Amino acid sequence: MQFEIAAEETEENTIYAADDRTAAREHLEKLQETYDGIVDNLNYTAEAREEVKRRAGQRIRELAKAMEVLEEKARSQD
Repeated sequence: MQFEIAAEETEENTIYAADDRTAAREHLEKLQETYDGIVDNLNYTAEAREEVKRRAGQRIRELAKAMEVLEEKARSQD
């Protein structure tokens, strides 16, 4: 949801856009840390770690790429 807000604010080039992009980036970083913590944690079964990779890995990569595109768009607006 934070990403959607950041995207809208960036598209409209509002005064809140930079702060919203920062918040979206922070949320993405926390999500990535959580994901890494699960897939690297040997306390989870191999099956559980693979399930998380399968279900969440691609979506996280998509969000990271979308965040890069959003930040590039913001740089081009300056």
